[in-house]
Amino acid sequence: MSYIVHYDAAAAFLNLVALYLFYGRKNLRDKTSQRFGILLWVALGSSLFGVIGSLLINRQLPLNPLIFQVSNMAFFIFHISIPLAAAWFILAMLGRTRGGNWERFFFISPYLGGLGLILSNPWTGLIFRATSPLAYEEGPGILILYLLAIFYICYSFLFFMRKRKNLPRMVRILFPVLFGLPTIAILIQSQLAVIPLECFAVSISLLVILFTLQNSSQLIDRETGLLNRQAFIKTTQMRLGSGEGFDLFLLRSVNMDRLLSLHSSKDIFHLLRLVAAYIASKAGFAERVFSLDDGNFAIFPRDSLDKEARLSLAEEISEGMSREWSLNGTSASLQARACILRCPEDAAEVLDIFDCLEKMGLHSKASRSGTPLRAWDLQLMNSKREGEAEGAVLQAIASGRMGILYQPIFCVAEGRFTAADTQLYLDPPGKPRIVQRELIQAAERSGIMHRAGHLALKNIAGFYAAADLAAKGIEQIQLRLSALQSLRSDLPQQVLAVVEALGIDPARICFEITESAATYSPEAMSLNMRLLSAQGLSFALDDYGSGFTDLGYIMELPFKFIKLDKSVIRNGFQSEKGRIILESTIALVRRLGRKIIAEGVETAAQAQLLSSIGCDLLQGYYYAQPLEADEFLSIL
Repeated sequence: MSYIVHYDAAAAFLNLVALYLFYGRKNLRDKTSQRFGILLWVALGSSLFGVIGSLLINRQLPLNPLIFQVSNMAFFIFHISIPLAAAWFILAMLGRTRGGNWERFFFISPYLGGLGLILSNPWTGLIFRATSPLAYEEGPGILILYLLAIFYICYSFLFFMRKRKNLPRMVRILFPVLFGLPTIAILIQSQLAVIPLECFAVSISLLVILFTLQNSSQLIDRETGLLNRQAFIKTTQMRLGSGEGFDLFLLRSVNMDRLLSLHSSKDIFHLLRLVAAYIASKAGFAERVFSLDDGNFAIFPRDSLDKEARLSLAEEISEGMSREWSLNGTSASLQARACILRCPEDAAEVLDIFDCLEKMGLHSKASRSGTPLRAWDLQLMNSKREGEAEGAVLQAIASGRMGILYQPIFCVAEGRFTAADTQLYLDPPGKPRIVQRELIQAAERSGIMHRAGHLALKNIAGFYAAADLAAKGIEQIQLRLSALQSLRSDLPQQVLAVVEALGIDPARICFEITESAATYSPEAMSLNMRLLSAQGLSFALDDYGSGFTDLGYIMELPFKFIKLDKSVIRNGFQSEKGRIILESTIALVRRLGRKIIAEGVETAAQAQLLSSIGCDLLQGYYYAQPLEADEFLSIL
């Protein structure tokens, strides 16, 4: 029997090309990319040993019993590793990076069984055997290896089918194709063993993945060529999630506003490219360099650098950024301030890091002092108040109770209250009231936001059920979901457990997410939102119009309601320009199929106009201020 070697040779060439492209460009170091890199190496090993084995069988290489046995065993080891590595990669891409002990055992057991068959082949001949003179013959165990590959294909496909409704359109289209190519190749090769199509089909699938699902072009900042803010968030979340400590350099420009007033946008972009190129030239000392917009940068220094070397590097880069740069006959200096953070000790969450970046711009230390800031240099002036808030949150969690205010929301179509917004608060003894914003910041800062959010949900949902608000006409109750809560992988299970325990229809719960929170981690947030939406819960984009939201991106998320910020409402009644913006915003949101809640309604004239131009729901002091539970019930 003579094997056609060209398919394996072509597969090896394509895998080498894929590896060159994968490592030759900027790639995000997340679990998905890491596992894809492993898959590429495994596929290359399989195709290379496939070529060697075919040449030996065809007598195109010198015959040697030991080489014959070892090369074919190596081929089968790499070959059965492909479906395992592929399933491992697919699970990461679909958001499943960890599982229980039994799940991991179930996942790895078939592979270990196949590996045992291959390693025992010299004595059993179950996979292949060499008949005299070194003629190749497949054994009965080869069927088990095919079944092993089919097991992992089916395992991945079933998981894909469970997640498909919450996946991007490209993933839903491509995955069946990527499953289909290797499966068809397995079926053909099982009938025509001399045509080794499996490795070739795998290499084609991997190239498709590389140019589509693993295309990191959206993670590159176009102006600087560095990895962008989104890539930084993903990388940082992965490193924080690993539990291992690491250093981080933050570089903040402190005179960008002044530069923008003195130079054209074209010159500023040119300056940022020069600065980015300078920072990138230090890449030998860094694992990753990121552009965080507005002349701000972040660097992960290599772990091999000692403490003094890292301090020196941060100082050198900040001074280099602050030198005079030539701009079309003039010059400009991007004055930079550096900070070294040790994570997770100094910053346990991505939001903490951006908080430090913000505080760097407010710090009084001279911008070109040369000495990098440390975490303790960035403490807020009201640290006493922060400590009080953190203590109050911990006490509330221990007692199981939080203060909650309820503000009714008026439905224009039905002419009555149909929903209610909630605000959290705490009243520590002898201290000023801690409002919701302070409460959330304290909980996020101390790493207990998930516990505080869980308690708030239990209290609010418990009140809804105990007071039978549905019978009183309140169809839905809204509560704030913090940025950190929305990124937790266990959020859907946690929320549904509370709702189920209280016997509440999930459709009664609406989570509010602010503009800024909605942009931190689009993939993790989108997955959680879609999982919860599928169970009937809804989401409202809060404070819309208070920032610079990318409406195109926001509309990709399953928001049912858009809550217009009170500043948009106020400006709409103060000037003709504000009126045009208000009416245009409402018209646009309605055309996109979202319901509109107008916040900050304070007068009858406002209520009447907002109703006439398309607002579905109205909320504000004109109807009622946020009320304690008993007062809220009385006005219903």
